[in-house]
Amino acid sequence: MKNILVLSVLFLAAAWLSGCSAIEDMINDQTARTLDLSQQIQNKTTERSPHHATIVENLTMMSGQTVTAPAVSAADLDEAIGVASGDLADTFFFLAARVRNLGSTPAKVDVALIPNDASGTAVYIAPIYVGANQTLDIDLQDPFITGADVINDRIVQVVSQLDENYLLVPVVALQGGSGAGVVIDQLKITALPTYLRHEDLSETSIGDYSNHIDRIYDTKLLGSITNLGAASAQIRMLLTEGEGDDAVSTLVAEAVLDPGQTITAEEMLVEGGNELIEKGLEAVVDGDTVFYDYAMVSLDDLVVKSNDLRVETKVDVSANIF
Repeated sequence: MKNILVLSVLFLAAAWLSGCSAIEDMINDQTARTLDLSQQIQNKTTERSPHHATIVENLTMMSGQTVTAPAVSAADLDEAIGVASGDLADTFFFLAARVRNLGSTPAKVDVALIPNDASGTAVYIAPIYVGANQTLDIDLQDPFITGADVINDRIVQVVSQLDENYLLVPVVALQGGSGAGVVIDQLKITALPTYLRHEDLSETSIGDYSNHIDRIYDTKLLGSITNLGAASAQIRMLLTEGEGDDAVSTLVAEAVLDPGQTITAEEMLVEGGNELIEKGLEAVVDGDTVFYDYAMVSLDDLVVKSNDLRVETKVDVSANIF
């Protein structure tokens, strides 16, 4: 939420300071050097269901066989991947499967993933144990199940390495089972309902007017957020200055909302949050690269309403811009 607000501050600074006629008239007045800027960040309901990426379908295997399946797209997990890779919020990944053991002896299916293409290194994810003549359905999205954290950590290790193509290469190996074999009807990676908004702004956002801004001050995050979902929702916003090894990230706002709970923007701010947003604007004016990440995660379907979420700030501008 804060993220939207902060990125909005920058966005409004970019849009309004780029020559809107109303502002030009004010500045031409020679007496009005202070601009009161207000920009609505979001006034809508954001909804997300659990994310899924099917990695194996309709595969029959025999005991002792290892199969490297074709690369598959994990693009449907992009928001969860972005949140997990940047450690922006507490999203969670799971392994789901439907496996049929056609034989009369128990079997074990080992699952591994290779990021990007088959030339990479496989990361072991988990074993799937199937009893004799058993059909096994696993689709439990519960972070508190024993071993779930280990599977999540291994999946995050893989997806954090993905490039812009979001390709995963599954590797499955079968041990045990009789001559009838094992059928993997479906194997997929799932993730909690996750929303991510990522924006980056640089000196070009402000343009030539950056040299005419004397001061940015009295920055405020206003509005409220309501959790309309059936489970709690975590909301976080981080601000990052710089790129690569020089990047420095700072938490600006966060909250965990119970079902039906409403929280004001001011209540979400960390101590000094408004000042952090203001420093972000100042950094953009100085030509630095600033990233804003706004993330939301829920244990069940995510339904969050942003109620007139906005940023208000004041800017002192040189009177001879035009």
